[in-house]
Amino acid sequence: MEYLTKVLDGAIKATKPGGAIFVGDVRSLSLLEAWSASVELFHAPSTLRLADLREEIRRRVNQERELLISPAFFLALRRRYPQISRVEIRPKWGKADNEMNSYRYNVTLFVDSHEAKYLEPRWLDWNSDGLTLGALRDLLQSGSETLAIEGVVNARIEKDVEALARLANSDDSATAGDLRESLSNTPKRGLRPDQLLSLAKEFDYRVEISWAACRADGCFDVFFRRHAAEQETASNPVAWPQPDTVAEDLTLHVHDPSLFARRQMLIQQVRDYAKATLPESMVPAEFVIVSGLPLAGNGATDHAALPPPNVALEAKSAAAR
Repeated sequence: MEYLTKVLDGAIKATKPGGAIFVGDVRSLSLLEAWSASVELFHAPSTLRLADLREEIRRRVNQERELLISPAFFLALRRRYPQISRVEIRPKWGKADNEMNSYRYNVTLFVDSHEAKYLEPRWLDWNSDGLTLGALRDLLQSGSETLAIEGVVNARIEKDVEALARLANSDDSATAGDLRESLSNTPKRGLRPDQLLSLAKEFDYRVEISWAACRADGCFDVFFRRHAAEQETASNPVAWPQPDTVAEDLTLHVHDPSLFARRQMLIQQVRDYAKATLPESMVPAEFVIVSGLPLAGNGATDHAALPPPNVALEAKSAAAR
């Protein structure tokens, strides 16, 4: 993250007023668990119990070795650099339902740009308004100048998100095969970005999509505006839905790719020290890194406040965050 912010700092200083900085192909931290679930469920034997599948997903998340960034990082960045006048966060348009299109996004940072007045449309809600592809076609065919919909279910990843939700509430005796069969029988409720683009072209609209709301389920917001009506509003940016609050601490919005390597190094150092200073029978068989230990008033670990051993063992593979 330090390197990324250093690069962005230099880019912001080098960008003339009215210019923009494009940050492409960013892996989404918000969707790391859903992506991990999709990978592990794809590879899991049909007989694998869901309790073990959950463990494999946790292990993949904890051992992730690449930089992942929440869209909220770029919203927080705007507070650090007031010369950033606007942030656009866009899912990818590509047609293929692969990892690069489904779990990555593009960002544009506008620097000292004197924007026209923001458009503040009346937002329809994809779920609560019961919208579907057919309903969307009818709305566009009616000829409205603009159409704004929030929370459109992302068809690219909705089954991965649903798998994660079912795993959290499933019977541990069920298997990966059971989960795959259940998901295969669940109809899709969402749309892909490329479907929206095709609809816009069909009815002579321009369409924009946004991930600025930073939803953990990958839902996006969409705004249609007629080409014929763009003379007055073509340059007006949309006031996209965003979180009510965004933590200013940038470290809260990234996954540090060096964390796993540092943990492994620390464990090896402690193991080597134990072998060098303790009798072989006293060297622990396993070392587990944990965080948030309860402390007594003198700064030492408060052993009385530690969880029971069985609880600790259940959590032994959870890495410190």
